[in-house]
Amino acid sequence: YTKVGSQRPELLANKEALHEVTTAAIILSEAAKSKLEPAVNGLAMAMNQHNLGATHANRIINAMAAGSKLGAAAIPYLTQAIEKSGTTLNLMNLSLEDNIALIETIAPSFSEAASAGTSLDRTFLKMRADGIGYKDGVFDVSRALEELKYRFANGESAVDLFGLRHAKMAEILVKNRAEFKRYRAGVTDTSIAFEQAG
Repeated sequence: YTKVGSQRPELLANKEALHEVTTAAIILSEAAKSKLEPAVNGLAMAMNQHNLGATHANRIINAMAAGSKLGAAAIPYLTQAIEKSGTTLNLMNLSLEDNIALIETIAPSFSEAASAGTSLDRTFLKMRADGIGYKDGVFDVSRALEELKYRFANGESAVDLFGLRHAKMAEILVKNRAEFKRYRAGVTDTSIAFEQAG
């Protein structure tokens, strides 16, 4: 309770919400076979970056646990990458599940979570600035990746669109579009998250 309260001080004024989030963090740590602190940090970071309240605690831990079971990024990696990318993705109306699926898609190519999250953030900011993936003012990540695939195939380079620092991110996302869809489906499947949790 103390750990959760230190991450989300507003919960200290609401015993039920504090209990709900603390219980969720314990379940997440058991499912991930990790210590409690990384689970608390991951849950709190997801809540903060995606502006989610205590009522979303179970949804968050399910998505994080499922993502870490399906992909290469464990809870601490997800936490760091969400910290760097979550606010931008949330502002573009992407869900936490989208955020986790994107991180799992790119994790095998980025050993450092903070670098992965920062590059993901900058790549999506550039898409937003250039209107890539938007239709009638609404962003769709699958549409964006298909648009980029088409543009790359027709001679535009990732370096021209995203600069040297983030071209790799754009290319990996386009190349692994199918993986993103698979992870996206997986992180919403409650049976995957805790099947090995006992």
